[in-house]
Amino acid sequence: LVEGKYEIENRAMLYVNVTNKIDSFDIKEFYALNDVVISKSAYSGVVDLNVFLNGNKMNRYIADGIIFSTPTGSTAYSLSAGGPIIEPKLDCILLTPICQHSMLSRSVIFNRESKIDINTRLRRKDEVFLSVDGRDTTLINDNNTVSISLSDTKVKLIKLKKYKG
Repeated sequence: LVEGKYEIENRAMLYVNVTNKIDSFDIKEFYALNDVVISKSAYSGVVDLNVFLNGNKMNRYIADGIIFSTPTGSTAYSLSAGGPIIEPKLDCILLTPICQHSMLSRSVIFNRESKIDINTRLRRKDEVFLSVDGRDTTLINDNNTVSISLSDTKVKLIKLKKYKG
């Protein structure tokens, strides 16, 4: 490091905003380097999620949940759920369903300008949780909209150059 034998690599981050649909006020906001997961609790059945892309309904997912990941996070939970590996320098968002109740369950990749909104449709006393990078967990209800986009903030990682000695 002292000799300057490194490169700085910029990595994409997700910006997540949870709002109340009735009052339109922000409840919480998060930044994720790896992934954002919307999933059922251990005692719930499947979750029913409507996903909107830039204001237009894209799909309805009836599943154990969905994973939104950055290219950095594409090799973590998303990969385990059957998602692709994405080159880490790309600016995109990856959506991977978790055990979707469908014959056509596939991952979807969104470009930098995409704004994704997710609304839940709760049945009985199901619980739906939002988890950011595996730690920050928030209970989501029918009055909440989760919005996900790429953040303008990048994570700067130091990548050491190979030593040729």
